[in-house]
Amino acid sequence: MEGDIDQIYDLIYKLDQKISDLEKKHSEIDVGEKDDMAQDIITDQERIVVDSHSLGEYKNVSLSNGSTMKIKSYPLCANGRHIIKNLDDIVFCSKCGNAICKEHNIQISPPLCINCVNDIIGPVTQNELLILSVISKGVSYWSLSKSLKLSWRDIKTGIQNLQSLGYIRRSIFRYETTLEGEKILNLARFVYDI
Repeated sequence: MEGDIDQIYDLIYKLDQKISDLEKKHSEIDVGEKDDMAQDIITDQERIVVDSHSLGEYKNVSLSNGSTMKIKSYPLCANGRHIIKNLDDIVFCSKCGNAICKEHNIQISPPLCINCVNDIIGPVTQNELLILSVISKGVSYWSLSKSLKLSWRDIKTGIQNLQSLGYIRRSIFRYETTLEGEKILNLARFVYDI
C-alpha cells in the first residue's frame, strides 16, 4: 500500500515538472512572436449546417481555442431533399414542422410533407389504395379483378382490411367508399399515381 502511495507521489512530481517546463517555455516567447501567433488564430470562421426546421439564421459558437465559429443554417426541403436557398416561398409541414420549398409543395391545406402523408396513409398498401380508387369510381365487386389485374385473394384481403379501417362499406350491390376513405384516397393521390 505504501508502494502505491509512493508511485502516486512520483507521478504527481513528474506532472508538476512538466507543467513548470510548459509555463517556462510559454513565458520565453517574445511579444513579437505572440503577435505573429495571434494572426494565425482565426477568430471568425463560417460553417454551413443543414437543418430541416431552420429559417436560415446565424449562430455564433465559441470554440475551445478561444475563437468563434459563425454557423449559417439552411433549411432542407423535406419533399425534395435539397437545400432551400430562397426563403421567400417556404412553407412548413403542419404535422412535423419540416420545411418544404415552393417547387415541391404538394398543395395540401394545411401543408404536409410526403413523410407525414405516408404516415397518415400508413396501414393501407398500394394494392389496397388501387382497390379503394376503383371502388370510388363505382366498379362492382365482380369487375375488380378484371380492372386491377390482381388475384381474388389479394382483392379479398384488401377489401377486408379497408372495411376494418372504415374506408369502405358494403351496399346492396357493391362496395362504396366512406368519407374517411375519400380523404385517404385524396391524400394518396398526392404521393402515388392513382
